[in-house]
Amino acid sequence: MIDLKPYIHLTTMMVLATKDENGNPYTANVYFRVDEKYNFYFISNLRREHSHHIEKDKNIAWSIINTQQYKVEDKDKKWLQFLWTARLLDESESTEIYKKLYNSDKPYSEILEKGHRIFECIPTRVKIWDETLYWGAGKTINFN
Repeated sequence: MIDLKPYIHLTTMMVLATKDENGNPYTANVYFRVDEKYNFYFISNLRREHSHHIEKDKNIAWSIINTQQYKVEDKDKKWLQFLWTARLLDESESTEIYKKLYNSDKPYSEILEKGHRIFECIPTRVKIWDETLYWGAGKTINFN
């Protein structure tokens, strides 16, 4: 298994892709956290469009890219593209993950009161684009 940590720690934000009830694509930028098993988590308000989309279709995609500015001629560009299954965590699971990964001064109850919940995203496939290792092509890893 390839160690994804060097890629994951390029940024704390991802571009999340969902689809609406008509199959139209939708993207949102969200901050994420990741555990040791490469399960990703993000906090979102349940009123947001992407939250509604996930409620109806748990299959999502997202992309993480190194946020430093590249020049066209640079040969060290790196990013990840994921396919996921997402699920809304219940309150006890959310509280545990919040304490473990978010280390916030705010208690989780404040997050709940504002209508936010934690979503867990379990990877099904990742494509690694790393021009230092796979110039001109990416490497795909399936999680099963």
